[in-house]
Amino acid sequence: MLLRRASWQIKAPHATILDTETTSPALNISQAASGHVQVPSAFDGTSFTYLSSPTDDGTFQSVRDGAGNAVTTTIAASQDFSIPESVMGARFLKLVSSDAQSSGDCDLIISLKG
Repeated sequence: MLLRRASWQIKAPHATILDTETTSPALNISQAASGHVQVPSAFDGTSFTYLSSPTDDGTFQSVRDGAGNAVTTTIAASQDFSIPESVMGARFLKLVSSDAQSSGDCDLIISLKG
C-alpha cells in the first residue's frame, strides 16, 4: 500500500521590496511545509537573509543556523530558489535583501506548499 503525503498550495501574501528598501513585508508561512521564491529581473541584491517572528507585528529576529550564522541564500536577478528548510518553522517571515532596491519596487513571487 502506497501512502502519499497530503499537500496543497497555500495562497501566499504579496511580497514587494519597495524602492530604496531591503526588506519584504511579513509573510505568514505558518501553514507551509516548503516555499519557493521567484526573483524578477528588477532585483538589485545578491542574497537574502531571513527574519522571523511569532506575530506579524512583533519583533523580528535574524534566523540563524546551529553555528549561530545568519541563514543566507545567494541569488541573482531572474532566478528562483527554495526557501531553506531551516527557515520554514517560522510563523511570520521577512526576506532581507543584501542591497537596497535602487531600480524601483521589486515584486517577489512566493509559492507556499503545505
